[in-house]
Amino acid sequence: MRVNNQTMALATLVERALPSNNGAISYNKRTQMYETERYVSAAGNAYFRGIKLSDRIILEFCCGDGWYHRFINCIRVYCFNGNEKQLIATRTYSCQFFNENFCYRECVEMICGYLKSQAQLAGGVVEDSILQDFSKQLIEATNQKLIA
Repeated sequence: MRVNNQTMALATLVERALPSNNGAISYNKRTQMYETERYVSAAGNAYFRGIKLSDRIILEFCCGDGWYHRFINCIRVYCFNGNEKQLIATRTYSCQFFNENFCYRECVEMICGYLKSQAQLAGGVVEDSILQDFSKQLIEATNQKLIA
């Protein structure tokens, strides 16, 4: 294969404009989350962020792997505001064991609360059961791998 100036120019442009993440983010099939690179504290705990996303929301889980348990330190929920993400709910925890069911319930509550407040601001009323069902659908939509 012959490499010409156009090929070299394209390779240089791509490397500068679209650099590789070099493995800083990977997809974990077990947790169905994108996970950032871990950093290790002086105490030996490894911290990372897990991210789930859909076309409407981003769920961010700040986690820590201790010597025996995985902990959840924070959950943040974002929506899309044009081209940027916008924080709509956050909860922080202390010594909370990571549990997928716990995180799921917390996310449902957080999204329900946000949607309920938005309905009130708009002067409308939506039944809690409808908001809860829709919140569950939003979260379940994040349980898929969107990009390679």
